[in-house]
Amino acid sequence: MNTKYLHTRIMKRLSIFCSILFCLSSSLLQPLYAADSSEIREINWLFDKDSLPDLKIDSIKIVEKPKRFSLFNLLPLKPRNIYVQYTITNIGKGAAKILGDTPNKQDNIALRAYFSGDRKLNKGDFLADGTFLPNNDFPNGELAAGASYTSTMRVSLKSKSRYIAVLILKIDDFSLLEEENETNNTFWYILK
Repeated sequence: MNTKYLHTRIMKRLSIFCSILFCLSSSLLQPLYAADSSEIREINWLFDKDSLPDLKIDSIKIVEKPKRFSLFNLLPLKPRNIYVQYTITNIGKGAAKILGDTPNKQDNIALRAYFSGDRKLNKGDFLADGTFLPNNDFPNGELAAGASYTSTMRVSLKSKSRYIAVLILKIDDFSLLEEENETNNTFWYILK
């Protein structure tokens, strides 16, 4: 077969393919739906960074270390758990949706506790415990801008050692909430 003929034939088919592709792409670029100005304002509000919430842990306080004693109450034993009081504040300009779409609390915003060797949460840090923020503490499902929430969680001490003595709490660990600043969701505390 003649190579010049083959080349011409390929170029002709390629030009037909490109023109079909161009026609399809230009028809796809036509708007399928025309929004009015109120819908456009609503869509812009969704992507406006100035109206997003921003959850931050303000404080951690150890409120109780349960006392355990040996068989004959002679020697105190190390506690297995501690109870940590924490305060979360929404420092953003929008309300933070805490509750999920179902009545279960497993789709709510989560708070997790980690043990670390330093003051920064890293991939190698140990997950100690976690909880979901409860439904009954947020009747409207949100934490308003500027509002705070204080509660207590139990943290297991199984993973703690003297070399890994920094407790780090992280709010919204599953990144369910779009926030103004995603980097301020942790707070550390050195256990003694």
